[in-house]
Amino acid sequence: WLAPSFLAATSSGDDLKQALREDAPGIYSFEIFNSEFCEKLLEEVSHAQQTAREELDRPNGMNRYGLVLNQLGTDLGELTSDGPRLVMTHFVWDMCGDLHSSNGFDAEFSGATLSFCGLVTDANHRKMQYTYSHEKGRAVIHLGRQRHGADDIESGERINFILWSVSAKYRASEAYQDHRLRSSAADPPDKICLSYTHDRDYTKYLAKPTKAQAISRGVMLDVVERRLEIYNRPVLDLAKPIEEVNSVPSVCLFMEGLPPYRQHQLFQSMMEVAEEVHDALGKKDGEVPSILFFVALQPTGAVPQVRNLCAADSSPALAILDVDKEKRYRWESDEDLDAAVLRDFVRDFREGKLKAARSSMGHLS
Repeated sequence: WLAPSFLAATSSGDDLKQALREDAPGIYSFEIFNSEFCEKLLEEVSHAQQTAREELDRPNGMNRYGLVLNQLGTDLGELTSDGPRLVMTHFVWDMCGDLHSSNGFDAEFSGATLSFCGLVTDANHRKMQYTYSHEKGRAVIHLGRQRHGADDIESGERINFILWSVSAKYRASEAYQDHRLRSSAADPPDKICLSYTHDRDYTKYLAKPTKAQAISRGVMLDVVERRLEIYNRPVLDLAKPIEEVNSVPSVCLFMEGLPPYRQHQLFQSMMEVAEEVHDALGKKDGEVPSILFFVALQPTGAVPQVRNLCAADSSPALAILDVDKEKRYRWESDEDLDAAVLRDFVRDFREGKLKAARSSMGHLS
């Protein structure tokens, strides 16, 4: 079932790199399965689809037309401590361009190339790097943080056998927290590298897709709708900050331990000022403003970390945190906090009148 070249490379004990073809920096491919195995695997998946379609789990929101192969006896949990997941994805395109399911798995298609852009940690992560054309029985391997996407299929049916390898040890490391964050100094994007699911500024460059287009392209609409709903809130929960806290100045009001009536008063003041500032900035629905507003009601989630970054040790406490520029601005006064104080503090920040403290902060996760 293994391709002769792969079998020879793994049996001889020689350097496995000899079996790899470097298609582009960080992107490698190699022959792995012969045609007989490919056909048998397709037969098995076809049988599962026909006999247990409703009971099968789907990989994720971007693979609505796939299934998790662990359910069919391909669980590799005993072979690796981190238990990689095996998934099969298949997409079908008819003459009218509508996605549908089929009983057959001919796996013949045209188009459906794989576009690779940059690493999400690099400024060029939304720049086109390489277009890979699939070959039957040939595997392509790359880092998960290499931005990539399947291009439109032109005819037929494309079926991919995908192995996601996830390291629990790596995901618990500080390096992972840094690597999962997109670069805040990103270059202007190539349109082919844009994702409506993941890119907050998608509509600056391309029209919002229709629901039918979004589904056909694998957009996780529930994720997008939830994100847009959060963006429309004037004040956000500091315990669960959105990713943009790492790139946008954030007004942080700490109220843990205060009586409920006082928390309510301060929250209403924060709402009032946030709405005024966002109106002045011309904020549009679904867009991230150039200044974010957060409140901390309980010492949970990211609150202790942000308190430390802001050097805030009292309650209430007010600060503006600019993670990207590694600066913080603290409100230091014996004056009682109210809407007027909040308004003046934010105004002084916008006018460059506040004195910043500088420190090495890292990113919030």
